[in-house]
Amino acid sequence: MPARAAENGLLCVRASTPLTPRNAHLARTQVSIMEPLSVAHEEPRSIFMLNCVAGAAARLITCCENGAVNIRTLDDALENAVAQQDVTVVGPVSRMRGAHSGAKLGYGGKENELQVFDIASEKVEWKAKNVPNNFLDLRLPVWVTDLQFLRNSNDRKIAICTAYGQVRLYDVRAQRRPVLSAMVTDKSEQIRLDDGTRLTCLALSHDQTWAAVGDAQGELRKVDLRTGNVFGKFKHISGSIRSAAFHPSPVCNYIAAAGLDRHVRVYDAKKMSCISIIYAKQKVNCLLFDPQPPTQSAAEEVDEEDWLGIQEAKALAKKKKEEEEEDAGGGGDGDDTAENGETHDLNLKTNP
Repeated sequence: MPARAAENGLLCVRASTPLTPRNAHLARTQVSIMEPLSVAHEEPRSIFMLNCVAGAAARLITCCENGAVNIRTLDDALENAVAQQDVTVVGPVSRMRGAHSGAKLGYGGKENELQVFDIASEKVEWKAKNVPNNFLDLRLPVWVTDLQFLRNSNDRKIAICTAYGQVRLYDVRAQRRPVLSAMVTDKSEQIRLDDGTRLTCLALSHDQTWAAVGDAQGELRKVDLRTGNVFGKFKHISGSIRSAAFHPSPVCNYIAAAGLDRHVRVYDAKKMSCISIIYAKQKVNCLLFDPQPPTQSAAEEVDEEDWLGIQEAKALAKKKKEEEEEDAGGGGDGDDTAENGETHDLNLKTNP
């Protein structure tokens, strides 16, 4: 069930069925969760559910650009907040993500290096360090636009993308500077920023070996996190990409992307082919998948079988018509030959 956060502050949920050419008209509902979500009279830049250990209550995190963070502990029905915690981090914050353990938060922004925040102690336990100066001995600017914690790394490996076209991989236990820093575009840093083509979102694959990175020009690239090389692009996207997400189930090898063109596109992550396009009617800032694999109801299965039966019947009728046309064409040639032969015999009899 893909869900997305629109610019009007509502959480939009779209009920999904298996991806077929006939499910582009899926119903959509909008629900407002515990309004207002904003903190300190500002619109939140990041809204997400924090992963929690088994038996612990779910927590909803909202973070504003100025660094005001609100942590709401929800009840079992995920409808009401039973506890609330307000903390402040160093801003500006362009993106904040939760660690898979549920105990830490990662964030960064414009001229604000990547930092890891411990929720229990309410302190920053690790802060990244900028890369060395360039060949002109000039400091490189910093602008973290998105980040993701790698699974099965004990919250110590973090991948980020920047507004200047770089993808970086950090190891908290190894060093403060990135262990991998790669420029994934041909344009220089300043040209990309002036043209408005900065990287905007990052999503990690199931095996954590590569990432899908989107930019403000509508390009979604496959970047190898081991070498930093770009080895593919997803096509048919127009407009700035604001969010990309993989299906959480390894069985469903899907990736979805959405942005300012008001369309949600679903791709096969391996074949890189677009398998579904959904018109969302408004600009989309975020999307996610239901963790459960897609299922069909009995009525939908019957409807799908009927539709497939109609298509098969059309294909058989078309094939039969082509065969009849071929037979008719072949018979016509034989009749013409026979008529020509009779005429020739008559000519022989009249002219001995």
